[in-house]
Amino acid sequence: VMLVLCGHQFVGDSPVLRWSNVLWTDVAPYRTDIDSGQVPHQNSQVTDLFNVVIDAMHANDLQAAEAAFRQCIKIDPDFPPVLNNLAATLLLGKDKKAHEEAEQILQDMFERFPDYPFSRISLAQLAIVDGRIDEAQELIAPLASRSRWHVSEAMAHGTVILELALARKDFPAAEAQLEMMRQLNADDPRVEQLHRRIQIQKNPLALLGDSFQQLIGRLRIPRK
Repeated sequence: VMLVLCGHQFVGDSPVLRWSNVLWTDVAPYRTDIDSGQVPHQNSQVTDLFNVVIDAMHANDLQAAEAAFRQCIKIDPDFPPVLNNLAATLLLGKDKKAHEEAEQILQDMFERFPDYPFSRISLAQLAIVDGRIDEAQELIAPLASRSRWHVSEAMAHGTVILELALARKDFPAAEAQLEMMRQLNADDPRVEQLHRRIQIQKNPLALLGDSFQQLIGRLRIPRK
């Protein structure tokens, strides 16, 4: 419904207030241009290293991905996507120092490239994890006025909006945001992952359901 309203210009670019769970909640509409094209880096070495990263991530080789991103930074230290992806890779591991480095990278990136949307989105997600909900909301608020999004940016923005809704236990708002993300890119793996997160938070026993069914399936109940 929200996308239809946006398409007919009944709402603007800013988040729309909707009444849910006895609260007014922001839901991010996209009445803006969505671009799905890839913009290659002007240096072919960086593009080649990104291909190395893709292969490394498919193989779940975080060390190889990290090494490739660090090589990219040596070639071009002012390319925000590399900095953001290096931070994301460091956060995937369990090393405390790596997490601290990732947070520092994101903070520096935010100060150097305040208009780069992932700077705000990534810091907002860390704030949500730490329970700093109001700070997360303030970080992403300026993104509402953007007039052009790449689909990857729009999906990341939708994800953090959804995560904010879950932090507030506003499940209708989370589901509404997920539906808009599904319309943007139904094949994005985050759609199913976020759907699962909503279901688990709505009903924590859902997490046990699959395991319980698998256990029952393994039990051999003797016949009388």
